Formats: sequence, C-alpha cells, structure tokens
Amino acid sequence: MKLIVITPENTVPEEASLVNQLFQLGLDRLHLRKKDFGIDQYHAYLQQIDPEYHHRIAVHEQFDLVLTYHSLGLHCKNHVLHDQTQMKRILELYPISLSASVHSWREVEENSYPLNYVFISPVYNSISKKGYQASIDLNYLQPLKDNAATDLPAVVALGGITHAHIPELFQKGFDGVAVLGAIWEGADPLAAFSKIKNAISECL
Repeated sequence: MKLIVITPENTVPEEASLVNQLFQLGLDRLHLRKKDFGIDQYHAYLQQIDPEYHHRIAVHEQFDLVLTYHSLGLHCKNHVLHDQTQMKRILELYPISLSASVHSWREVEENSYPLNYVFISPVYNSISKKGYQASIDLNYLQPLKDNAATDLPAVVALGGITHAHIPELFQKGFDGVAVLGAIWEGADPLAAFSKIKNAISECL
C-alpha cells in the first residue's frame, strides 16, 4: 500500500524542508498542488526539493513543467480527465506517470486512458475541506478488481484519512492512500506522517 502526500493549498513555514524530510522518512509520492502558483513559483518550489526525489513527484497544474523536469508525473483533475483536448495535449507530453481524480466507481470502470493510478474521493469526511462528506462505497473495490475484464489503474483512497483508517482501507483492497489534512493541519507533520506510515507497515 503506497502512501502519497498532497501539499497544502497554502504553503506552510519550511514546507520544502519538510517535504525533503518526508521523502527521507519513506514517502512514496508527493502531489504538488498549489492553486495560486504560477509556473515560476512551481520552478522555485521544485528547486528546493532534492533532485533525487523529483521522480516521486506529480504536479497538478502547469503541465509544461515536465518539459524541464522530465521525471515528474502529471495528475489530471476530474474536469481535465473529461476534456479530450486537454488529455490529448497531456498525453503528448509523455509523462513518466499519469494519474487522475475520480469521484465514482463508474469513472474507474469506464476510464480509457493509460493511467497509472487514480484518486477516488471522498472515502471519509474530509479533514481539510469542511462539509465534504464521504460518498464512496468502500465495499465496491475488491469485487471490481475480481471481475474486471481488463487491468484497472491502481486505486488510491483520498479524503479524511488518518492512521486509524489504514486497516480498513487495506482490507477493502485499496492500493494506496493519499493524505493532506492529517499531515498539514497538525502541529507536527513529520510525526503525523510516521504514524500513518507505521499503520501501513503493520498491515503488510
């Protein structure tokens, strides 16, 4: 089970340093998402991250960054996934990994793009988005995998996840978890990360 961390919308003090430390602690993948960042700000952020970790980063905006940072992955928001023109352009960039956000099992089943993994959300009530309520049937994934006629992308749970949810998500067949609020809204992001990482290790 992979552990993915999504960056906070508003940059926190010493964030780049914390990200480097998260990678040192065993972070599998970072999703770099900054709503108000322009391409120059993304460049400045990436330059603070040790280059040895760049291949474990996916960006949600400014897809042309992959032309400079060739090892970056690209992540498509839900509306992008349903825009054939944008998806054609993204595929032409040949990212080393491609992922997307979905909000239903039907979108997983009907996907025709070469996605490595998908975020499906919200699996629990969101921590960072108040009022964003759980809407995903956790019991659907394993039967879907068992009955799938073709290979499915890896399915990563997103939304309201803490260390306490890891055993259930593992048992339900999820390939990974993506966390945001549980890491960045606490007093100690590194300790929160380690707690989730340990919960995953105990399931394996």
